[in-house]
Amino acid sequence: GVVVMEGKIVLYKSMFATDERLIFESGSLSFNDNTSIPEYATEAVNILNKNGILNGDNNNNLRPNDFANRAEAAVMLHRFINLIKGEGGK
Repeated sequence: GVVVMEGKIVLYKSMFATDERLIFESGSLSFNDNTSIPEYATEAVNILNKNGILNGDNNNNLRPNDFANRAEAAVMLHRFINLIKGEGGK
């Protein structure tokens, strides 16, 4: 499987080849497990979150070291596609 963090980095890097309507400003993260997010991934997680592509689980945890299952990966890709189509990260 793909570790969640690596999949998110790929989506983040793909965003730069898309539309300038996307939000590329960073801020503070509000996940309960912020300290588990690798430093190299903090900016990517923040921007994916601001654009509606990445949300925490029902307990507001990101679980960055877990493996992403197919459903989680599909949801992130769906939100990313909707975002670049101009429909927001829904």
